[in-house]
Amino acid sequence: MPNNAPSNIVGIVVYVAAAAAVAFLVPMVVPSLSPAIAQLWGAIVLLTGVITHDLLRRQARERVFARAIVKQSRSIADAEREWTHARLELEALRESLDASSHRLTGDGATEVAQIKGEMQLLRKMIDKVMIAAEAHAAP
Repeated sequence: MPNNAPSNIVGIVVYVAAAAAVAFLVPMVVPSLSPAIAQLWGAIVLLTGVITHDLLRRQARERVFARAIVKQSRSIADAEREWTHARLELEALRESLDASSHRLTGDGATEVAQIKGEMQLLRKMIDKVMIAAEAHAAP
């Protein structure tokens, strides 16, 4: 929530000044008005200012919270769409894997084993080359 302390201070000063003006200056302008009545009206102005100020602050805070809720709702909706998309992709991959495994019969399984063996041989050769390169690079 944004910090709007300067506007809060200005608002407080305005309604306190208005209440003081009503309580202390009005009896000077209207001599027939008793000071106690003027002070009562000043207190009413002060309370009205406090209530109005609090109402405006609460409305601003509610707007900030409402925006945050809308933002989170959109984020949740995006996450749900991504999850649904990922789930559909996973199902498609699973179906593809199942279809591939059904095609692998005796000859296919031996081919896969042969490819695995060749990959392991390549990995060992790469490890040897890396070890030799590191030994050669080190002074």
